[in-house]
Amino acid sequence: MIQSFSHKLISWYKSNKRDLPWRNTDDPYKIWISEIILQQTRVKFAIDYYNKFIEKFPTIESLSNAKEDDVLNSWQGLGYYSRARNIHHTSKILKEKYSSNFPNKYDEIISLKGIGKYTAGAILSFAFKKKFPVVDGNVFRLLSRLFFIEKFIDTTSGQNYFYNVAEDLICEKTPDLFNQAIIEYGAIVCKPKNPNCTTCIFNYQCEAYKKNKVFELPLKKNRIRTTDRFLIFILGTKKNIFLKKKKDGIWKGLYTPPLYEVKSKKELNNIKENEELNIFNNNVKILKTSAVINHKLTHQNLSIKFCFSDLDLDNKNEFTMVKLKNFDVYPVPRVIEKFLKNFYDEQKK
Repeated sequence: MIQSFSHKLISWYKSNKRDLPWRNTDDPYKIWISEIILQQTRVKFAIDYYNKFIEKFPTIESLSNAKEDDVLNSWQGLGYYSRARNIHHTSKILKEKYSSNFPNKYDEIISLKGIGKYTAGAILSFAFKKKFPVVDGNVFRLLSRLFFIEKFIDTTSGQNYFYNVAEDLICEKTPDLFNQAIIEYGAIVCKPKNPNCTTCIFNYQCEAYKKNKVFELPLKKNRIRTTDRFLIFILGTKKNIFLKKKKDGIWKGLYTPPLYEVKSKKELNNIKENEELNIFNNNVKILKTSAVINHKLTHQNLSIKFCFSDLDLDNKNEFTMVKLKNFDVYPVPRVIEKFLKNFYDEQKK
């Protein structure tokens, strides 16, 4: 059954695989970057970011020599900026410890910052053709449905169980092809919401399909809770803004204007022209406000309002005055980048 499953899966993959840039290389650096980008990012968006990132930082050495702000700027829009900081940090370790080469041993790879069990397996499998299972959300879903595995995929014991199942199934001769195939099958056939069960080549042996319980799997023990936050960003004049590098929080390492947070949507809506806010022990008069902008992150729903004021923070509280036309030199959160770009374009008209 195992040999039959692997052979059938790989045959399907060869005929149906998508042409993705990171599949056309066995360079462990490029595979590593692609895997980090693909975390929490859809494939269709990841392609463009991957191509641009590799074009700017084609090697481990070029990435290690770059400034953090340049790396974060290239990551802008992907979110989870800790991933960018981690790859930048790890590139320096690779340069210093491995002469800008990627190690090919599991213990060495897993010790690198920002690389977990999945990414280590992907690098070893896709770059070095070693027999390591690569178990992502697509694989969890496919295996749980195919074998009707009622174990939680967000617990250590559950993840270890699935890892062992994948290890039993993996093809000895072409582990890289098998891993690519099982991920691809989960992504485009055994999908979360609209799986192609009627045309699935494994439907005759899929236990969840036979029991009519496809949509009940995989199981999760802990559902992610989201937090609602209500933010006000204070901008300066129409030609200048103030920016400061964040030292912590969701935008650590990025630059933001002065931030004022309120407790409710009602309080946010009540911030209007001529309103005064106390920021850095100064009463700041609001001259103009934007409409409320909704911005969703994985764990947070942000309601944001941009307010213009006569705030003067030049060389105070670590803020730097920046000409509006030059804001894109600084890595800023995507929601801020979009607002400032649109505002600047309007000013030029």
